[in-house]
Amino acid sequence: MKANYVRNAKSLLMATGLAALLLSVSSGRAFAQAADPNVVVDSVTGDVDQNEVDTFISFMTNVGGKNANAAFPTNALGDNLAYGTPGLNLEAINYMYRITGDLMVANPSMSLEHMQLMNLGIAWSENFILLRNDQAKGNHQVMWTGNVDHVWQTYATSTSKAGYAGSENGDTAGHILYTACALWPSISLQEQLAQASCRERWPSGLKETLTNLGG
Repeated sequence: MKANYVRNAKSLLMATGLAALLLSVSSGRAFAQAADPNVVVDSVTGDVDQNEVDTFISFMTNVGGKNANAAFPTNALGDNLAYGTPGLNLEAINYMYRITGDLMVANPSMSLEHMQLMNLGIAWSENFILLRNDQAKGNHQVMWTGNVDHVWQTYATSTSKAGYAGSENGDTAGHILYTACALWPSISLQEQLAQASCRERWPSGLKETLTNLGG
């Protein structure tokens, strides 16, 4: 399972557009150089290393103002949360969260990065939830059903297709659910959820999803 996560980690940098890999061979070993110098892929083989994780987090938190795509989206138009950069960002964060969980077995110091990625996943998921049509940052558009449905808008309110909603909503919900699925297996997190001081940090939509998963 760990090997699979390692392969996913190396590929997610490409899949999210964070690092278009330019491969070369040196002394019989393949190395990778990120197209964006702010993202580092030290090697396409072996475990994900500390430097790769740290630069990924820095990139995803826009340290130094070097990644405009690290900003939270302000709407869901054009299926942005499903197929666009925001959706890929959240998926990549959740991949890295699971990967660092594996790496912590041999490298306990990775727990700091693990917690940073957890917080990032929660923050992005909360933003996605709040952009839903019926939520605080949604447009409260009356959809084709005649209701202000629990969906993410594809087309702007001012257009003739504003009432449309389709299966792409499942992809957006899936990104949020991935956060829940990645976090829930941790017993310590379940214990934290029972504490009022921690519950206040969790967005209600994600908290409900986690609670439902726990039966």
